[in-house]
This record gives sequence, structure tokens and C-alpha cells, in this order.
Amino acid sequence: MYSGRGQHPYAPSLKLKIHHIQAYYALSDRLVEEKIIGDLFVKRFLGLPVDFFGFDHSTIGLDRSRMGTAMFQACHLYILAQMHSLGLWGDQDEQWIIDSFPFNIAMSRSGAYRLIQQGMIRIFQHLKRSHRRLFRLAEQSVARDAMLIRCSSESSTSEQMLAFSKLVAEAYGLLQWFQLDDVAAHFQAWPNQNAQQKSLELQEILKRILEENSRVTPPSDDGSVDDPEEQQSTEITYEKIPYKERPKNAIISVTDPDARVGKKNHKTTRGYKTQNLCTASGVILDTKMIPAMEHDRDAMFEMVQGI
Repeated sequence: MYSGRGQHPYAPSLKLKIHHIQAYYALSDRLVEEKIIGDLFVKRFLGLPVDFFGFDHSTIGLDRSRMGTAMFQACHLYILAQMHSLGLWGDQDEQWIIDSFPFNIAMSRSGAYRLIQQGMIRIFQHLKRSHRRLFRLAEQSVARDAMLIRCSSESSTSEQMLAFSKLVAEAYGLLQWFQLDDVAAHFQAWPNQNAQQKSLELQEILKRILEENSRVTPPSDDGSVDDPEEQQSTEITYEKIPYKERPKNAIISVTDPDARVGKKNHKTTRGYKTQNLCTASGVILDTKMIPAMEHDRDAMFEMVQGI
């Protein structure tokens, strides 16, 4: 596939079987490597000798990036087509079943303050990697004191509220900075279109996090500010939205913005659910990964129509 030198490639059928084992036992790349080494049943299924120690976790992981999702889907549909031609599924009165299974991912739980910080940091890091000129302009003109500070557990409630309000104000200031004329001109002239689109996506993620976790502090009812002009000049402050009032589909991770929190039967899933569409006889027709908070019926129609 790559050159005439180096090791001979493994048969594609063998590699596909390995990915079946990984999916069936829900193993990581390193654990499937260990299972192939020590499980005689798996070696028999793969057709490997007992003393085989050839695979490593990186080889298995690179398969997914080299082949891509579309290739795995094509393999699945090809197998389904063969089974359909043999009459193993596809009868007119056949019954189909759809069910979901929780899929927790390794994700640290972040509060609203940390989420906003991470959203700002990722925007700055992306500018630093992809557009040095814009990054230097941002360093000179964008306030980011609160972005670099974490409140200690010993901070008082008033100090934490003040720090949160300052952070939200700086985050909105960063988003507004991109709308300035000179900044917008540099942004539109960004030579790398993919990097430009990535920056827009990061800005949209930060904007949504702000809307889901913060709001403007309502004015005081004690009548302390009587002069309308003085009231207009008062600095806008922000407060944290109580957890129960935040939307159920709120972003919980900046690095994985599609992940969600789902609850079912008093069990919490942080990540995704795997939808499994199969026949009553056990033939898997389709699978789909969806956010943990989505209902099963939201994915059912599209999956059934696709098959």
C-alpha cells in the first residue's frame, strides 16, 4: 500500500475481524492488543498461531484514521447485502428492534467558570497556532486577566461571584473584538480557510456556553440608584444561572462539544448513547452514536429509512 520496503501488510479480512472483536467486547486499543496475545479463543477466530505477538495498539488505532468511517460503513453494508441475498434477513413480516446503550467517555466534570475559561483559552491557542498576527493583536488589546486565574476553594462567595462576572465580561469582550473593523479585515483575509472555519466554530461554542451558563444580573430593587444617567453608566455585571435552570442539552465539554449528560433509571451518562437497530433474529442492521440526552425516537426514523 505504501512502498515496496518494510513489513508485509496484514490481510484486510484479519484487520476487520480485530475491529469486530474490539467492538463486541468494548475494548480500548491497548486492551484488544492484550486480548489477542492471551486469549486462545480469539486467536482461533482470527486464524493466528498461539505464539503470535504481532499487533500493537497503534496499528489498530491507525486503521480507523486511515480507513475512515465511510470505509467501515461500506464493509458493514457489503456484509448486510450478502446476508440479504442468502435470506438471513429482509422478510416482509420481519420485526426490527431499536435500543440504546450508554457510552461514558473519559471526561472530567467542569463547572461553568472552568468551561468559559477553556472556551477562551482554545480560541487564543488556535490563533497562536494558525494566525500569529491576529494573536499578537489579541494579546495587545483583549483583556484576559480572569482567563488565567482560577478561584481557590477558600474564596468567599462574593469573591467568586465577582470573578465569574469579570470572566463573563472578558469572554463577551473577546467575541466582540472579532467584530472590530481592523480585526474583521484580518480575519476575512485568513489564508487558511479550514483554520478560519475552526475559529468560527470555537467562537460559536464559547457564545453558546456563555448563554447557557450566565445572565445579566437583574437591577437591584432597593432603589439605591435613583439617577437614570447614573444607572445607565453602571457597569453591567453577570451572574451564574442556577444548575436546574440551565438547558438539558447544555455543552459539558469544550473539547467535545457534542457530548451531553443523560439520565435514565437514576443512572447518569456523561457522553453518548449507541443506538442499535437489529432484527428480532439478531442481525445488526445499523448503529449510530448520539448525545446521551437524546431520546431513542429521535434517531429511529432516520436509521430505519436508511436501511
